[in-house]
Amino acid sequence: MEKSGSTPSDNAWMVTSVTGFSPTDTPTPEFVHEVFAIVFGLIVLLGFVGNMSVMVIVVADWRMRNAANTLLASLALVDLLFCTICLPFIAVAYSTEKLPSDHTWCKVSHLRISVNTFIKLCSETLLLS
Repeated sequence: MEKSGSTPSDNAWMVTSVTGFSPTDTPTPEFVHEVFAIVFGLIVLLGFVGNMSVMVIVVADWRMRNAANTLLASLALVDLLFCTICLPFIAVAYSTEKLPSDHTWCKVSHLRISVNTFIKLCSETLLLS
């Protein structure tokens, strides 16, 4: 809890005294940004291939078209959209350590993630019931 008279520099001093370093004093090494980009790229690639294969299997084989597999295909579609629409923006934010100055981008990105999470939860609830 913050005191009413505390300033941001007081809070930075508190963080420094507790952890031993100030978050603004230690820049992130450049290789960390490259690792984030590679990891997120692999996640996007594997998510795209895996979810697309689930959807193709359910749609292509008529024996796979039942209620449970249809819900799995819908979950795969939502996950595919998350991997192709949301994750690249999250990767940019993590790998560059700064967000675009446009607040609309942040609001739209947060909306996409929230809607995606809601649809996933609804699909999983229907699948488990």
